[in-house]
Amino acid sequence: MRPPLKTALILIPVALVLGFVASSWLHQAQSPQPKTDNALLSTGMTIDASLTGLLDEQGRPVDDARFADRYRLVAFGFTSCPDVCPTMLLGVKQALEQLGTEARNIVPIFVSVDPERDTPERVAAYTASFDKRIVGLTGSSPALANVAKSYKVQYSKRPMGSDPAAYTVDHTALIFLIDPQQRIRALVPTSEGAQGVAQEIVQAYRALRQISASRPWARATPAGAQVGAAYVELLNTGTQQDRLLSLESPLADRVEVHETGMKDGMMTMRHVAGLILPPNKPVQLAPGGTHIMLMNLKQPLVAGQSFPLTLKFQHAPAITVTVTVAQTRAVAAPEPARS
Repeated sequence: MRPPLKTALILIPVALVLGFVASSWLHQAQSPQPKTDNALLSTGMTIDASLTGLLDEQGRPVDDARFADRYRLVAFGFTSCPDVCPTMLLGVKQALEQLGTEARNIVPIFVSVDPERDTPERVAAYTASFDKRIVGLTGSSPALANVAKSYKVQYSKRPMGSDPAAYTVDHTALIFLIDPQQRIRALVPTSEGAQGVAQEIVQAYRALRQISASRPWARATPAGAQVGAAYVELLNTGTQQDRLLSLESPLADRVEVHETGMKDGMMTMRHVAGLILPPNKPVQLAPGGTHIMLMNLKQPLVAGQSFPLTLKFQHAPAITVTVTVAQTRAVAAPEPARS
């Protein structure tokens, strides 16, 4: 029995819509989807992070020495990307702004996965529109494939119609935080928007660049004393050597690190500029050795009282510790006040 003509006319457009939906779903299912194999990538893993073979903003071959001894924030994308890439680069820009001077040891890098359209000039203009500190790289298809393989990044061209020039590029949407030893320190997703990207980057980087201070204490001084001494144990939890560059306290006009030693039977003391803090090795500022000198005291150091002391480093964020004043006699340092 044939369906009435009116019913048939209704069914035709419904069938067409269903057919279009099915065809669209099938196209997406068959198209390669960009991803990063989580089984192959993990934080702490060492990879070949070389960018050799690519071209910089001036069209010159990339020299990895340009990025030596610095952290890298590496993102893959393309300049015609309408959504994900702007989110990534806005997040990077916000992270650099939030880190302030801490960001001087970071190189943000954007690698184009669209070598056909993204010339060095085009990539340079694109990255500069977000932040001039972002290094834009491109290159030939073989060079890009080699770099992407090292980072376990996938990308694929997706046609947008019959015109060969009309296409988009699916790609891995992660930002890699790589340390100077070429270890992955963080894999930052873009799913939480630019603010989420910035927050993840800042937290991950600061976690790697921390100096902890334990048991800060000072000896009490007699009335009228112009100089005092303070002590603390410092631990660099980062992956790179750092330096203690300066100290300050409202109780003294000048605060320095000094080292006590013996020369020709005489005790000497010298100023230590840029005290080295190796990674994961405690550095003791203790009586009879390297210690902190508080000069031109504005008031005596009185037992039982405390005062703030700020320490500034070459790479890690500055920290302020509370120093407890102990009796002049030899005593055990007060129990820890970690910062």
